Amino acid sequence: MTKLNKTTQKAESWIRQYNESNFFSVKSFYGRCSDEKIRIENDLLEKMHSLDCCDFRILNGNCFYFTCGYVSKDYKKLYVETSCNTFEIDL
Repeated sequence: MTKLNKTTQKAESWIRQYNESNFFSVKSFYGRCSDEKIRIENDLLEKMHSLDCCDFRILNGNCFYFTCGYVSKDYKKLYVETSCNTFEIDL
């Protein structure tokens, strides 16, 4: 897990995307998606619950991958999952 300062452009972009996202699953984001994307989402949901977090949302994606985020239950941290890494941003 990589900590990211909330004042960086990347963190600001992800925070904005998270707050504006209305997509709460890969199915709602893509319409139809692969079984692989659904499997990855399920793994990420398990990880979210193990970290005692909530409010899973899809931030962006393309035909190859998606980026999602979820927050700590006290809404003080945003976790962003990319295809390569997990980022933690203090809110």
